[in-house]
Amino acid sequence: MRIDTEVLRMRISRLRQLISDTCVPSDAPEEIRHILDTTPTLFRDVEAAIQSNDPMALEHCHDLLKTMETYIEWAVGTVSGRIMAEEIKSGKDTNPSLNREQRLNNRITRFLMTKIDGPKYLSLVREFAGEDSVKGDTVYMDTRGETEDFSQWLLHDTVLPGESQRIIDLFATAELATLPSDEQDLLRMRLADRLSIYRVVKQSKNEIYLVQDLLSLDDIIRIKDRSTSLSLQKGSVFIGRALPIYTKDRLHCLMGTITELPNTLWSILSGSTGKSLRNYLEKNLGSTTQDFFRIHHAQLRREIRNMGPW
Repeated sequence: MRIDTEVLRMRISRLRQLISDTCVPSDAPEEIRHILDTTPTLFRDVEAAIQSNDPMALEHCHDLLKTMETYIEWAVGTVSGRIMAEEIKSGKDTNPSLNREQRLNNRITRFLMTKIDGPKYLSLVREFAGEDSVKGDTVYMDTRGETEDFSQWLLHDTVLPGESQRIIDLFATAELATLPSDEQDLLRMRLADRLSIYRVVKQSKNEIYLVQDLLSLDDIIRIKDRSTSLSLQKGSVFIGRALPIYTKDRLHCLMGTITELPNTLWSILSGSTGKSLRNYLEKNLGSTTQDFFRIHHAQLRREIRNMGPW
């Protein structure tokens, strides 16, 4: 594997920016303070190794940065989550200087806190990520994907006991008309999300590629996404949440990260998934593949984790 030194430097720069944008409170857990206090020395060591241009040293830098990204993002995410929770509890208004996604997420989080308490939240984490994801009151999830996937699942797929709609739908009913116009546009996109398992069937220019919905094989949609257009190949299979971009081109973008499934793994899962889908649709007339996957999403992810690394 060829390691690009410029990409390594960009990764370090992004992590430095993450840390500099985070105000760590004095009462932050010691584990978090240790991670953030020791990173400057590690950054300098990695940068010195990059200067050598030694292929083995560069590969070591790549591996070390992967570990650092996991720990730093977990620490920053934990601090940011606590700060947001405190601001919400104190009644502090959403900061209008934030970008529209941050503003909307802040408002949805406030709304969510009126629907679930701490014990219920931890119960939902266990449902999504397994029993070992919670120890006491501490959540242990991989911040490079699992935490974001959980947040999407919680807001976009879960119907809480006693409710008839997803949390994102409940929020829209209550708050859509009061939001700034840019947040309204984003919320409408998120309400029309399309969660599924996709296969890349055609790549083209301009960061656009075609995917087939593997739960609804007649459906082909166009995705525009720079990062995945570079990382995915024709035939790649992934779990992703597509949002419609309301233009004449009928494009979709991807919400957050994707979970790529090796073809050998999908070949194992496709049989049982297809059978479960057929049984669900037969028993729930009028339901859709989206209804099915929202209900089975967490179960499938747990199954993938239990099957081990691929």
